[in-house]
Amino acid sequence: LIAMWTQMAEQYKNRSNYILYEIINEPHDISDSKWNAIQQNVLQAIREVDSKHSIIVTGAGWGSYNNLKYIPEYEDDNLVYSFHFYDPFLFTHQGAGWANLGPLSGVPFPYDESRMPECPDELKGTWVENSLKNSYKTDGTVEKVKELINIAIKFRDDRNVPIFCGEFGVYMANSDPNDRVFWYGVVPPYLSDNNIPWTMWDYKGGFGLFEPGSAGLFDYDLNVPLLQAMGLNVPEQKEYEHTPDSSGFALYSDYIAPGVFESSWAGDNGIVNYYWEDNVVSGKFCIYWTEVGQYNHVGLDFRPNKDL
Repeated sequence: LIAMWTQMAEQYKNRSNYILYEIINEPHDISDSKWNAIQQNVLQAIREVDSKHSIIVTGAGWGSYNNLKYIPEYEDDNLVYSFHFYDPFLFTHQGAGWANLGPLSGVPFPYDESRMPECPDELKGTWVENSLKNSYKTDGTVEKVKELINIAIKFRDDRNVPIFCGEFGVYMANSDPNDRVFWYGVVPPYLSDNNIPWTMWDYKGGFGLFEPGSAGLFDYDLNVPLLQAMGLNVPEQKEYEHTPDSSGFALYSDYIAPGVFESSWAGDNGIVNYYWEDNVVSGKFCIYWTEVGQYNHVGLDFRPNKDL
């Protein structure tokens, strides 16, 4: 980690002030004391090369607000302290298989006894069943959400340091769309009202800004109510008209072209390199493809589909 960050700092030390370094995103499965010592060593290594750029530091436990208080008072006045926010977790991650909540759906926000789902059979006997029956009555409230964000605010005020909410969001797969919009109308405005800069997870994907199942086109598919709830400017949305292409377009010019996405399959041992520097005909790079077998391919996918 130190070797990598030394190289990164050397690369960017004279670049724009808008570049920030974040040592590790969501450190976890490690004690606070061990992680904080590692973080201290990386800070020192970066500062030996770069004293200009701000560095984002965070606590163990997936960057939780609860772990901020365990971060030592590093002797560096150019740090930003980051936390992530996904509470109530039962609501924000329902349907998320990686969080062992795949079978769960229909959890409302805010809590509404008449709309609470039954616990799926696969999750009975776990914390999920207990939360659905008991703790979600208080966890699933606006007051509780603000109370938890206040933990980070108190840390900021006690330490007199800048804080940053680096992630928040609600997985859209199994959450009610209106409840999801309501949550986004609570969390980012409360962060902003308390002078906490933020970024959401994510732009495109299961937590994203676009309508579910859409092509994710900025001018056509934005989730307008969600953006309005967050207090963001909403560009006018147009109806997408699928017409034959008549002007031609680039697929690749040193980089895969806008609106084209990589969808190759090179098997277990194949290589597809889009930044190959040997035997280039024009520009800086070319596409290199090797060690592939039958059915392997270089794939470039149009989003939205093109009519050729």
